[in-house]
Amino acid sequence: MKSTIIIWSLFMLLLASCNSSQEDIDYKLIPVQQGGRFGYVNLKGEYEINPQFDEAYMFREGIALVKKEGKYGYIRKDGSYLCIPTYIEATPFQEGIAWTVKEKEAPVAIDKNGNKLFSAENFYHVFCYSEGLAAFSMRTDDGDIKFGYLNKKGEIVIPPIYSQAKSFSQGLASVKDDKSMTGYIDSKGNLKINYQYANGERFNKQGLAIVLAPESEYYGVIDKNGKYVINPQFEYMFADDNGYIIRLDKHGDYGYCDMQGKLIINPQFQHMHKFGNTSLAPVASGGAVGFVDKKGKMIIQPQFESASCFNGNYAVAGTAGKFGFIDESGKYIVNPQFQAIGEDFKYSKYEIKSTPYNSVESRYINIDKIADKIKKLLTNDKLDGMSFPPSVQEIQARYKIEDSEIPVYSDLKTSLGYWDNNVSANLLLNGYFYKEVSDGWWGTNRVIDKLAKADKIQLSINLFYLAFGRSDDLVLGLSKVLNKGYENYTFDIRSKGKNNVIINISRQK
Repeated sequence: MKSTIIIWSLFMLLLASCNSSQEDIDYKLIPVQQGGRFGYVNLKGEYEINPQFDEAYMFREGIALVKKEGKYGYIRKDGSYLCIPTYIEATPFQEGIAWTVKEKEAPVAIDKNGNKLFSAENFYHVFCYSEGLAAFSMRTDDGDIKFGYLNKKGEIVIPPIYSQAKSFSQGLASVKDDKSMTGYIDSKGNLKINYQYANGERFNKQGLAIVLAPESEYYGVIDKNGKYVINPQFEYMFADDNGYIIRLDKHGDYGYCDMQGKLIINPQFQHMHKFGNTSLAPVASGGAVGFVDKKGKMIIQPQFESASCFNGNYAVAGTAGKFGFIDESGKYIVNPQFQAIGEDFKYSKYEIKSTPYNSVESRYINIDKIADKIKKLLTNDKLDGMSFPPSVQEIQARYKIEDSEIPVYSDLKTSLGYWDNNVSANLLLNGYFYKEVSDGWWGTNRVIDKLAKADKIQLSINLFYLAFGRSDDLVLGLSKVLNKGYENYTFDIRSKGKNNVIINISRQK
């Protein structure tokens, strides 16, 4: 059983793009690992770029992403650096643009000369370009993540109103509404196929897309009008150039159907992957990997621990935990000697758009945005529209706080929402908001004093996720912006641990 799991994992690792005709990916320079370092070899197994990287990826659009000493950079095909490794996150180039992120900074789009095009300071995630548009996300004040699209100038052309958004293909993109239902929009943001699917993939060159039906939870295929070409009937579907890899049952075998849904290879394999534009597809059978033709006949008998699809006249195959290259007869043309193959080898230029390599996340804390939130809170000598300091009845009316929620000996705390992508804020009102009244006998009862005012007003700003541990940065930034005060207000800004900043607000009399 253990060996079967290992073989399965290696097989999944090398499910490749199977498309040698893609001009943006160079399958003649292959990133391989040997001695713990990655370099690039040709189809004879000879090094064109010596092993020197911690990670190395395919040459896409003539440039490859590499990692060295914990940072990402880019190299040209002669091995020279386009950008030395200075980024903590980076994407491959797509449509001439890549996204990069440096420590504590926002994503920056660069061109194929390494020049900065623009930064994305207001966004949470940014995704690679497809058909001239890039998906992005922003966090709303109530904490939701919403998606929209940018053009190649960094301008928002489709506003962030979707709960999920995927790359454009054939003029359409799959998006989800607030109920997590999937529909398709055009490049102007017009809804072209109504929200009616549980999920939806990109449209292929034939104008067809795999969708998941919400009622049956089975996959089918639609055309660009939203009409089913293949009714939902498969538990699993994966698009090939001229058909689909399918599975009928959750734990069943894999087979293959044509573009109309007709089975042409009966489900019989432990796993199966694409033919692409070649005549052979890798399959897992009996705990090993071999290759079948389009009639399901085993052409290369199962003998490998793992194998990729063919790219031109070679495929990557693994034996005894090492990788080499085989020809269409199954014979090794480069003996198994490499520890690993570049992780993105298995993704075509289309498939990579649905992977983590397609996006980066911002590390930027927008100090000006947070400072503006503070100033807006204190507009017109008021605190969020209340007097300064506010009374209990003002606080209850403004934030819809019930009597039972008024604390006796602790701060009255209310959420002000999210002030930046990884920053939330709370208002803390310190004071004693009760009074003692006679019970009509010899004792007293504690009741809320609606006219009582807060003695101290504080903001508690909390940092989380990618802003985690950066309270000192926030204190320094806000102090620079607010060091002269604002109108009649002064601020005492201090760290409270690595993830919390407390701001005491007072007003000059």
